[in-house]
Amino acid sequence: MTKSAAKEPTYITIDGEEFETATVVDRNKTYVIREISVEENQTIEKAATGKDGKYDFHLSMVLSLAQGIVSPPTSPDDIGKWPGRRYVLVSRAFNRLNTVGPESDPNAQGQSG
Repeated sequence: MTKSAAKEPTYITIDGEEFETATVVDRNKTYVIREISVEENQTIEKAATGKDGKYDFHLSMVLSLAQGIVSPPTSPDDIGKWPGRRYVLVSRAFNRLNTVGPESDPNAQGQSG
């Protein structure tokens, strides 16, 4: 059994900062997504918080995906029309880009920082 080599990450530069990207293919449609900035995330959090202070996680995710998709241009309304499987595939890739796993955490057990 042959083990394939890990794919090198790709990046785009926005305002002098590098953002990692990922590609998701579903039903012959290719989406390139990227990390979002802290500022973008804060704006999305405000938009997803109602006047009553309740946070709408689904709205937050849709807005985050729309912000993070580099190509093709995709609006929140477009995402609302997606098949469920595409939503899950793109969401998983987006979440991997925008979180830090234990292997990257210098405070994780067994690592020194």
